[in-house]
Parts: sequence; structure tokens; C-alpha cells
Amino acid sequence: MNAAPETSSKPEPQGDRESRSESDRDAIDATVGRTTRAVSAAVIAFTGIYAVTAIVLFAPRVAVGVVVGGVVACLNFVVLARVGRAITQKGRDAALWGVVYLVKVIVLFGGFFLLLRSGVVGALGVIVGFSALLPGIVVGGLLAGRASPGPEAPADPTSPADATRDDDRSKR
Repeated sequence: MNAAPETSSKPEPQGDRESRSESDRDAIDATVGRTTRAVSAAVIAFTGIYAVTAIVLFAPRVAVGVVVGGVVACLNFVVLARVGRAITQKGRDAALWGVVYLVKVIVLFGGFFLLLRSGVVGALGVIVGFSALLPGIVVGGLLAGRASPGPEAPADPTSPADATRDDDRSKR
């Protein structure tokens, strides 16, 4: 006796698969966009908190470094999210976005080197500002995940709500 459910031997129509794939890509793009915006907002918020703390505890020069580091971290994240999205999608643009990523890394390291070498801002402030990316990713990701309508979870037969529903069905 075969306990496995029978599957249809008919192939799935090609048009349905393509339309579903297109809608899946749209849903993923919407989720990535929502998450990128939430993380960016959280990074800017943490940068503001760190900058105010730097003004109170240290000098304005350190606070300027915190703001510069936070803005660079936010821009770096946005570009990295865009590059990642473009590379993982089908298309001929993947090589172009790979070059964009390489240029981004060179500009990031070169910019930090020149900024710190000039002495306009303090290294500690820039590092603290750039570190706003870490809690920003965590908080932004949690907020974006909470706001996104994910797939419905399967019903738990042990939960009281499901038991009540089963009782209601048996009364019919």
C-alpha cells in the first residue's frame, strides 16, 4: 500500500510557472526594498543617538566623525543591497554590478583613508558612526520582518483556537 499522495503526471503549464516566478520576484523586490528602507532609517537613528552622545561626552569634532561614519555606513548598505539584488537576478547586468561593487569598495577604503589622513574628523568618531550599521541592521531587519506579511503558518492542532474550531465543525 502506497501512503504517499499521488502526483499528477501532467507537466505544469509554462505560462503559470513564468507568471508565478515574476510575481515571486516582485514580492522579493518589495521585501528587499522595505528591509533596505527600514535598515537605513535605523542606521540613521542610531547615528543620531551616537552623535548626540558624542557631543555631550566628547568634542564636536568627534560628533562630526560619528555623523560622517554613519552616513557612509548607510550609503554603503544601500549600494550593497542594490548590488546584491542585481547580481542575484537573471540578466546581463550582473557583470556591470560586480564592477559597481568593486568601485564601491575602492571608494569606501580610499575615502576612509583620505578622510582619516586629512585629520578633519577623528578616527574614533568615524568608527563609532560606521558601527551604527550593526544595530541598524538588527533593528531594521526586525521591524521590516514584523511589518511584512509572511506566508501563513500551518495550523497548530494543539492550540486552543484550533481546538475550538474543531469543536464547532463537529457540532454541524
